[in-house]
Amino acid sequence: MRWLSLVGLVALVGCVDVVEQGPVSQPAPQANSRPKATTPTRAQVNQFISVVQRVEPIAERECRARSPRANCDFRIVVDDRPGQPPNAYQTLDRDGQPILAFTLPLIAQVRNQDELAFVMGHEAAHHISGHIPRQQQNAAAGAILLGGLAAITGASQTIVDQAVDIGAGVGARSYSKNFELEADALGTVITHNAGYNPVRGAEFFSQLPDPGNRFLGTHPPNAQRVETVRRVAAGAAQSREAVDEFLKALKKDKKFARATHNTWAVLLGDGTPLKGDDGEAGAGQVILRMLERADLRDHVVVVTRWYGGKKLGGDRFRHVQDCARAYLDEMAI
Repeated sequence: MRWLSLVGLVALVGCVDVVEQGPVSQPAPQANSRPKATTPTRAQVNQFISVVQRVEPIAERECRARSPRANCDFRIVVDDRPGQPPNAYQTLDRDGQPILAFTLPLIAQVRNQDELAFVMGHEAAHHISGHIPRQQQNAAAGAILLGGLAAITGASQTIVDQAVDIGAGVGARSYSKNFELEADALGTVITHNAGYNPVRGAEFFSQLPDPGNRFLGTHPPNAQRVETVRRVAAGAAQSREAVDEFLKALKKDKKFARATHNTWAVLLGDGTPLKGDDGEAGAGQVILRMLERADLRDHVVVVTRWYGGKKLGGDRFRHVQDCARAYLDEMAI
């Protein structure tokens, strides 16, 4: 990861690390509202640098773990071309190195570190998930299919060429909504592992116009994207196997592995209740009752306690309730 563009940003000069143009992941649609800041303040510059330093190594670690054959040497740059909208995008240079680019207006308009970290994690996820080559494959398949159909009908070469272009466009868009949701999900993991709050970061969607569920639209509805982030951030699971996998992953973190109790509960989508006390008898049932009253399904809620030498007695259940309530409040339930 190169720092030339970041140094240029600190000085707010007009020379940044040049992005070589190639296929890019589709940028999110931007809202047309009253004029907003287009030049970041020094505090926002420092915030950007801080987020890069924390997210970039986590994104590279996830990339190597999930896509060992991919180029995971991310280069994070600033696109300071005049007149650019608030935007971030992922592309590749001629050597296949992944580039994450951020325009100055976006750096100036994100409201906090969590939003910036989420956008950065989302764009890194596009590369890790191989969305550019997958989009190219879909476009090629669409072009061949529609162009071939036009040729079979005896259409002129001009009509065939037009059909190829239309087919490529349809093919490229066919799975773009799924790609965005995949990037939201993996971006949530990257954001969380970098130490930021992905649910708060996803509030960035509130600054974007809601595309709705348009046929062949490039982005899914904002509500669907927010729900994806919340489900992943919560350790959402739809089966006992998924719950076990989540708990196993949680305890890979030494902090949780050394805890005295990791009490948990989940209400699966079909209404099946699951819970675990982990030595804190009755605590799992406390969490489960709260989930049932809220009718919150497929969210694994874990309350962790480290013994510090002072016995809590019956108060421990009040603390379990407080922690579970804090999560429900976060979900606005």
